[in-house]
Amino acid sequence: MGWVGLVLGHLTPMLHRLLAVLGFASTRLDALLRPLTRRGSYEISATWLIVVLLLVAAAIPTYAEASRAGPQAVGIDQVSNGSLPGLVSWVRLKGRVVTLRDDRATVAGYAVTSVLISSGQAIMLSSTQPVAARTSITGQAALATGSGHVVESLAPPGLLDGIRVSPAGLIQVDDVSPPESTMNWLPVWLALAAALGLAVGWKAGYPVFADLRRRRGARALRSGESVPVGVEAELRRSGRTTALGRGQGRLERDASSDHQLALRLPGAANVVAIRHDMWTAVHVGTLYTVCGAIPALQVRSFALHGAITFERSPDRDRAAAVLLDD
Repeated sequence: MGWVGLVLGHLTPMLHRLLAVLGFASTRLDALLRPLTRRGSYEISATWLIVVLLLVAAAIPTYAEASRAGPQAVGIDQVSNGSLPGLVSWVRLKGRVVTLRDDRATVAGYAVTSVLISSGQAIMLSSTQPVAARTSITGQAALATGSGHVVESLAPPGLLDGIRVSPAGLIQVDDVSPPESTMNWLPVWLALAAALGLAVGWKAGYPVFADLRRRRGARALRSGESVPVGVEAELRRSGRTTALGRGQGRLERDASSDHQLALRLPGAANVVAIRHDMWTAVHVGTLYTVCGAIPALQVRSFALHGAITFERSPDRDRAAAVLLDD
């Protein structure tokens, strides 16, 4: 299992970086188009609007291709027994085409000039033009009841020995082969991939925080000791979002409590207290952005909701030890 853990250890950061890229693209697109989707107090998410438009763009050519008439591959028995799927009359059969006679013989109103032989069975073919040697026949399925014995009489001696001739089935061969599909599916797949990427990015958000599976033990910050930090969070009391680069703020162990940190922001009138209690959730992990992976603590409390970023992993672990270690 060691190699499995090694592979997962490399794939997991790559996955989180991909989510960060998708989240960045989604949020930037939403911010760019927000003036166009805002109407007074009512606002539509630009990201989800683009997702819906991409899905519609992918669905239109897909529906057009699916609704295009095309021959259905069937067997001789299905034509003879009249057991074709509902609404199917244009069919394709594979086999060996054999000419019966050079002069045409009229059988039940159809000009039967050749048969298609496949897996020990034969079915009559009717065409206004001679049927060239083919391995596949397309045409309209029809019935010619009681004409099987006539076909046997038209065939050269020994041609149909051991072959069961369809007693009623008939294929009216198309003079022109049906056109092959020239649909280019690349734009459809690209539209679907873009829609999925934007939806996943919107759900993941930006930046992307990932918990550490295992946290190494570290010595907690000493009383009054501080480390430089950055902030990507919402200050609950003021209701404003704060975004500070790493090193622009300070996280200090509060001397008044064993399990409390003080977050000092430049220009902030008050210090944000982060304590270890039942109303505060703290997670140790990594914050992924389009530029890289940043050691971080995710904090959800009455005072702060977001992530505190660190310049070094040991600083993060020492701060986490104040809040999480007994």
